[in-house]
Amino acid sequence: MNTTLDRPYIIEMPRFCDPRGNLSFVQDDDQVPFAIRHVSWMYDLPADSAVSLSTIDDRLRVILPLAGSFDVKVTTTDKVTSSHHLNRAYMALFIPSRAEVALTNTSSNSVALILSSTLDPADDD
Repeated sequence: MNTTLDRPYIIEMPRFCDPRGNLSFVQDDDQVPFAIRHVSWMYDLPADSAVSLSTIDDRLRVILPLAGSFDVKVTTTDKVTSSHHLNRAYMALFIPSRAEVALTNTSSNSVALILSSTLDPADDD
């Protein structure tokens, strides 16, 4: 696993493929570079919506597309901007602390799962 905490990067979750459906999981800090303290999700995102996530603290986050697809634009504290298209439920994006984050180009009824390194849910709006 990449251990850089100052740049966004893709994390491939474990996956078990089966003709009946596939299974992925995340637990503790085995798949993500932090202990998961808070889990939230955004759902029923309308097609082509844009959602910004606040960036006021040092929390680390990972975003996964549980349904549908969306682009994630990330601007780090040193003003480096990158864009990532997420469209597979086993592909996650690590978000460094204090990064500006915007979900754009959402497909209809997308679901975004957000794993966070802190208990305070105020940032996951």
